[in-house]
Amino acid sequence: MFVRKIFLSCLLCCIWAVSAQAHALLAEQVQQSHAITVRFAYSGGDKAAYTAVEVYSPTDAAVEYQNGRADKNGTFSFVPNASGEWLVVMSDGMGHKVRFPVLVALEEGKAGQQAAPVAEASIFSGSVLLRVLLGMSLFAALFCCAGWRRAVRRNKAA
Repeated sequence: MFVRKIFLSCLLCCIWAVSAQAHALLAEQVQQSHAITVRFAYSGGDKAAYTAVEVYSPTDAAVEYQNGRADKNGTFSFVPNASGEWLVVMSDGMGHKVRFPVLVALEEGKAGQQAAPVAEASIFSGSVLLRVLLGMSLFAALFCCAGWRRAVRRNKAA
């Protein structure tokens, strides 16, 4: 009976983890022309439609250069007026936020952009499968500890 409860608990947690994966936000630069377009989406593939977006220029990082909302496909565009690292910040109003730096190099009135590398040194920034396996291994360790404890109690009683 105890094993069945543990198994069902692990199964429910795995189902919950898979359904909760859409909370991570992703950003990517989708075109390289005069205007910079950034697409936002959740890690589960859902579009981050109509979310609030703020753009900060490299010349004044304290004041917004532009703000607005992403469209129904989760894309937002702006035209930079200076070279340097621009910061695009998107918030969905539900506690999820992504900060996406974009490196801009202006040449003779033309904008040539290159996305700055964004790297997070965290085990939790990996794939959903890795997080699910990590959670399952935690439950397996708890199950082993509970089984060991039961065995010790039985030996003391005998």
